[in-house]
Amino acid sequence: MLGPVAVCDGEGARRIDGSKSGSLIAALLAHGCESISQDRLAEAIWPESHRPRDTLQSYVSRVRRWLGPKGRSLLVRSGAGYSVECG
Repeated sequence: MLGPVAVCDGEGARRIDGSKSGSLIAALLAHGCESISQDRLAEAIWPESHRPRDTLQSYVSRVRRWLGPKGRSLLVRSGAGYSVECG
């Protein structure tokens, strides 16, 4: 990732605090609408160590809350991974 990550909505751009949350969104967006496995997401966020899926799921929950009411429908569970809703 080359810089800070921001999400634009009807109220303008909101910067995502925290490099791990930003890395999660960047990894999902880099794969477009494709589902990305939990193992691949964990590797993208924590390349230096092995992190359990519980930790990844807590970051997904955190980002969903940060995105607000639409967060759950924007970051979707897809099979054994997650994706960004592109519909």
